[in-house]
This record gives sequence, structure tokens and C-alpha cells, in this order.
Amino acid sequence: MFGNTNYTFAIDMWSLGCVIAELLLQIPLFPGENGTEQIVEIIKIIGTPTKDDIAMMNPHYEEFKFPSLNALPWEKIFKPGTDPNAIKFLSSLLVYNPEERPNPLLALTNPYFDELRDQSCRLPNGWSIDPIMFEFTQVEEDYAQQIGQPNLISANIPPWYKDTIDRKK
Repeated sequence: MFGNTNYTFAIDMWSLGCVIAELLLQIPLFPGENGTEQIVEIIKIIGTPTKDDIAMMNPHYEEFKFPSLNALPWEKIFKPGTDPNAIKFLSSLLVYNPEERPNPLLALTNPYFDELRDQSCRLPNGWSIDPIMFEFTQVEEDYAQQIGQPNLISANIPPWYKDTIDRKK
């Protein structure tokens, strides 16, 4: 957004928020035929970005002429009965300032995903969750160390699976 070409995981987290929202809504969250129309749609929902927000997205962006709108409450965007954890999770992803979005490992610890860590969780077809999803690569472990949050790996592994791993050793 706003002409930035330096991408980090933060843009992927924004995209994740858009995809989840669209799955819940069953329509595009920010429709638009071009970038300008999409920015207008974004502003209609999450409000006008501040100058600080824009500087965090692209410090070289100088066109700051947007309508002044307040954010809509997320609960008004989604149908009644939408999982409050989903809405809260989306609200953490769909923020202008990329540094305010959670990193991928932190996002996985969100209560929205707690159901997946439940050993009795089943997919719509009745199959259980493949425990491989709780196995992290060395790259992911190194990333957690690099950002000073090594506990994020263990926070994403449910106790029942940790017990399975311990028994294998």
C-alpha cells in the first residue's frame, strides 16, 4: 500500500486478515478495480490512516489527501454470531502500521487457533488434525530466537503433542 516496495511478513499478515475476512463474509472485504479504489474501501472500514501510519508503511509517501473517516466497529462488518475470537484476530492483522501486526508465530498463538490445538478437533470431513502441523522447522526455531521470542515455538505446540514427542525420545 501507498507505493511501498519493501515487504516483510507484515504484508502477508495483512493479506491473511483479508483472506480470513473474505471467507467469513463470502465477499471481498476491500473491493476495488484499482489501488485507489481499494484504499478508499479500506479507509471506509478501518478509518483514515494517520501521518504516522503512512510513514510506517512508506516513509517516502507524500500524498496525504484522504477523507477523514473513523473506523467502523468490526462487529458491524461481520454477521451476528461471528466468532468474537475471529473478529479480534482480524482486528490485530488489519491495522495500517505494519509493526503493530503480529509476526506469524505470535499470530498462531492467538485464541482464534485454540480449537486446532485441541486433540479432539476434527476437520469437516471427520478427519483429525495431522500432528505434523505442530512440528516446526529449524528455520522457524531460528526465527523465534532471532526475534527474542523462543517461547513462541513451544506456545504453539499443544501439551498432548508435547507428551507424544517426549514418549518418542
